Amino acid sequence: MSVRIVAVCFALCATLGAQRSSAQSNSSATPQQPGQITGHVYRADNNEPISKAIVSLNPMGGRGITVTAVPQSTRTDTNGVFTFSTVTPGNYNLVARHTGFINEVFQRALIGLGPETIIVSAGETISKIDIRLPVAAVISGTVFDEDNQPLEGAQVSAVRLRYQKGGQQQELPVQQVTSDDLGNFRLYGLAEGNYFVRVENRNMPNGEAGFRSAYYPGTPTIESAQKLKATAGSETSGVRFAVAAQNTYTITGSVIDTTDSPGPRRYAVSAVHLTEGSSFAMGGQSNPDGTFTLRGVPSGDYMVMARSMQAGPPVQTAGVSGSVTIAQRQYLGTAIVRVADADARANVQISSSAEVDGKVVVENSTGQSVSGIRLLLQSLSPGIGGGNSNASTDQNGAFKIQNVQSGSYIFSLGGRTDIYLKQVVCNGRDYTLQPLTIDSGVTISDCVLTMATDTCNIKGQVYDSGKPVPDLVIVAIPQSIALRRLARYTVTGNTNVNGEFQISGMIPGDYLLFAVPKDDEQSYFQIDFADRNQRDAERVSVKSGDTKTVTLKPATLQ
Repeated sequence: MSVRIVAVCFALCATLGAQRSSAQSNSSATPQQPGQITGHVYRADNNEPISKAIVSLNPMGGRGITVTAVPQSTRTDTNGVFTFSTVTPGNYNLVARHTGFINEVFQRALIGLGPETIIVSAGETISKIDIRLPVAAVISGTVFDEDNQPLEGAQVSAVRLRYQKGGQQQELPVQQVTSDDLGNFRLYGLAEGNYFVRVENRNMPNGEAGFRSAYYPGTPTIESAQKLKATAGSETSGVRFAVAAQNTYTITGSVIDTTDSPGPRRYAVSAVHLTEGSSFAMGGQSNPDGTFTLRGVPSGDYMVMARSMQAGPPVQTAGVSGSVTIAQRQYLGTAIVRVADADARANVQISSSAEVDGKVVVENSTGQSVSGIRLLLQSLSPGIGGGNSNASTDQNGAFKIQNVQSGSYIFSLGGRTDIYLKQVVCNGRDYTLQPLTIDSGVTISDCVLTMATDTCNIKGQVYDSGKPVPDLVIVAIPQSIALRRLARYTVTGNTNVNGEFQISGMIPGDYLLFAVPKDDEQSYFQIDFADRNQRDAERVSVKSGDTKTVTLKPATLQ
């Protein structure tokens, strides 16, 4: 009897022990063992280590990725070494920063791509994650008023000019500081390159005299301004210039809403200078009765914009593969007003935002799907906030682009190199080579966008004195000036370490081909660039479905 009890007890204890062991095993397997990341931060110019640099480890999400970790930061030691010893398995990127240097992300891939994703597995140690920080440049100086008195509190910006395909010009402020009581400013942390220095229009809300926007050395426009060279590791100092005073005025008016939207509405109202697109007047909200007041407005021509601060009723939009997307209708309006050394009044008529709909057809299709083609309406109008609108086609090629502001637009195609936009016809009129003008509340229907599949390719190499030249931009510019104003006709590529390049998805036609250095301003998109540099151009004609091979030499730019 006792032997049987002992045997049963032994068996029971063994079972319980096994269950306990299994439970402990499962429990210990649940939390994943942390990983580790180590690396260095160096100077980009001489590879010397940087101590006390701040390195941030940032979890990355994405499609199908759930972020469970939290950001971490650490400092490098005297040898520039950093270590993250407890890293939850997942995807991350790294950013390093230090005073006097340009912030930099870890990137082993080609320049111009996004931050590299570091994938950490359970228990893994990832080493040799090295980041090189470029040395920063500084521009400093003093700003005065028209009586040569220091201008305190002025907003001073370092601005880069950049051109877009189609020749559009864009001002990009990269750093902004406020002048001190002596009018001094110091624009620090700049990447090496050319900059314009701009003093922002300082509007006074009570009608007092303000100051005009000005560019060094005191010009009202960037076209007549002087570039300043910022050199890594040094300071461009002694930048002194004066800005003139100007009177400011008030724009009053009413928002007139004649739509069938239910209930009272409030509107955000603002004004943008039509000849100084970056200079906004003071914005505000309409009163409950629809009246508004914008103070501190200098003389000039303005577009006054009112946008509903409440969403309209939901509307259905055709999406990819026949899906239906629910969007909120917007209510907005614009009015043009001239402020001529006196207060002005503008009434803004509100209507529903515009819509553009139609269908896509593929010419000589060999089975290409018309579903999921992304179409963009690119704004050509100054002062249009939000800029571009887009939509994707359904399984029948139909599209509806909603909530479009009034202005001038061109169609373009997003993310495809196997087809190109050949013709645009809306309401029976051809808009292939001219902009489409859209008014608020108007629906432009029956647009037929014809796509073609006979795209062309150009490939080749760039040599200089018999040696391949890497890291150049290859620009194919239409010989036709009219086509240069349409962004889709200008295409670019880059040379690799062997000087090789390939440009795909080109529209058949006649091109001027250039191999140029990388340029922050992208000056090769200026409309007259090809004419100024024709002697260095390679003339190439590509016909339907062609692949041309060419050999280029670097251009000497004019």
